[in-house]
Amino acid sequence: MLHNTELDIAYNDGVVQGVEQKEIEVIKNMLELKLPISTIAKTLNISEDEIEKMIKENNLDK
Repeated sequence: MLHNTELDIAYNDGVVQGVEQKEIEVIKNMLELKLPISTIAKTLNISEDEIEKMIKENNLDK
């Protein structure tokens, strides 16, 4: 039983990381198109603060 719980947790962590990585790729592409952060936030349904945090954490502001 514990093994299945550990697998579930690992799977869910992987899914979350995959979603976050895809969001980062989308943000990068939208920034390259010179879209404003407000548009990116509305499109991804993420706060502007979270978008800015992701930009800084992933060095997308260069």
